[in-house]
Amino acid sequence: MSWEKLQTDPVYRLYHETPATGRHEAFESVVEVQKRMCNFVDELVRSSTEGSFALVSHADPLRTVLSYVLKQPLDEFRRFRISNASLSVVEKEPAKWILRLFNYKESLDLSSDV
Repeated sequence: MSWEKLQTDPVYRLYHETPATGRHEAFESVVEVQKRMCNFVDELVRSSTEGSFALVSHADPLRTVLSYVLKQPLDEFRRFRISNASLSVVEKEPAKWILRLFNYKESLDLSSDV
């Protein structure tokens, strides 16, 4: 389906406007994306006793992880923008996730605490 046709497709519009419940057969659902991404992140954390991980992806999958971390409803995951080549940092504490840095694009000194 072309991008032009997709924009007028009512099923796609529902998928885009209510991502937590919308479904389009041409795409993985946002719920499925979040589940896949968060399972992957949880497995990384579970399988390592220390260390940092860099996740590189398109904005929507990363936004679903951040929505999970922030306990934000999935229908709201497009309320924040993730710029190309930006850095966001989350940290797992025993009982919660902490968003340490969001959408940073300036030069970084990664030798200090973020």
